[in-house]
Amino acid sequence: MSELTAEMTAQYGPNGPVARAQEWLQRVLIERDFSAAWALMTPDNRLDFAQRWLWTNRAHPLMIGRSLEWEADRLAETEHISELWPTFAQLQLDRIAEAYPLPANGMAGIGASSRPRILAPDLELVIVLRLEDVAALPGTRPIEGGGVVMEGSVSGQPVAVFAAIAMQHRDDGWLVASLAGELLPSPSWPPTQLETDEGTA
Repeated sequence: MSELTAEMTAQYGPNGPVARAQEWLQRVLIERDFSAAWALMTPDNRLDFAQRWLWTNRAHPLMIGRSLEWEADRLAETEHISELWPTFAQLQLDRIAEAYPLPANGMAGIGASSRPRILAPDLELVIVLRLEDVAALPGTRPIEGGGVVMEGSVSGQPVAVFAAIAMQHRDDGWLVASLAGELLPSPSWPPTQLETDEGTA
């Protein structure tokens, strides 16, 4: 097995980080099923999402009299025990859809770069690109399964990043650890600022 083939198998196999990242995007952008997407996120990422939403909306009448830190812990669970879950989930779906507008042909119009970006032994950065943005670049070609082979250097030719998703391998497989590239959430109260990564591929 060639080095490229082994690389591609590790990245694009059914149990790999790219497949799970694409599944997460499918759940939120196409199926609009935040409950299913929530289960594909790390506990720290879920808690960070919950904390930021509650803190941003702390003056809303819905929050009056609530312990926001306690509510964040409840929202972060995958069992949806918080009565705030329906509102939270709908608003997150809307926010994510606005942040990640799909091309006209939907999921078929995006693909993950074949270049592995290992951040740690259990952590990998999946860079998702719009296929139309890379189609004309030398050294790139789309591949079956929703990927983009980067054959050699395309340095000096910036490519807009559709999504930079950090994936972490846990006991139950690869989970979405961050939507901010290499910046991983660090839940705290009150939440600290975590800016979205808008780098290039």
